[in-house]
Amino acid sequence: SLGLFLFFQSRADMPLVGASGAISGISGMYLVLFARRLVEIFWFAIFLKQQQDIMSIAVEYGNSFTDFIKRSTRFSMLTLHKDAIQETLEDINTAQGVERVRIFGHSGNISYSSNKSDVGNSVSRDSITCTGCHLDIAKPSMLLPEPKKWDFYKSAEGVTTLKLVDTINNEPSCYTAACHVHPQEQKIL
Repeated sequence: SLGLFLFFQSRADMPLVGASGAISGISGMYLVLFARRLVEIFWFAIFLKQQQDIMSIAVEYGNSFTDFIKRSTRFSMLTLHKDAIQETLEDINTAQGVERVRIFGHSGNISYSSNKSDVGNSVSRDSITCTGCHLDIAKPSMLLPEPKKWDFYKSAEGVTTLKLVDTINNEPSCYTAACHVHPQEQKIL
């Protein structure tokens, strides 16, 4: 800033401190007086940014994984091949980092799960599984305008875990399939 001023201003005998000079001066003073605190704040800010980036990448990867699960089970669902759906979820669950994969309906009853003992049970009503989409759990038809499809939580072992929930939308190939389990009016299976 000062070099540019000298080049463009013919009266160089007048001292000048611009905005960048003032900011540099204040930053220098803070560094001298509070150097340790500045380093702590700097590293904490970097840590928070990296944590946000890692979580963002995990959610993006998780969303692609839920799409993969829907594509992998689609044909078996259209042909109502229940054993193949169950086997597919069990196979997917063998992937490193996958804790559990479940398919459940509006009522919360688990139809398929990578853990067979979950089948027939209900999902927790106070988890993202229900509260992420439903405005009022007592009235399942009342949906949130912007559903929350993921959340992080600590497992029993203290590991931060990503929980993803996604819908399986009803489509013409589903409601016109031979099994015809779901009516056309039902938007989400």
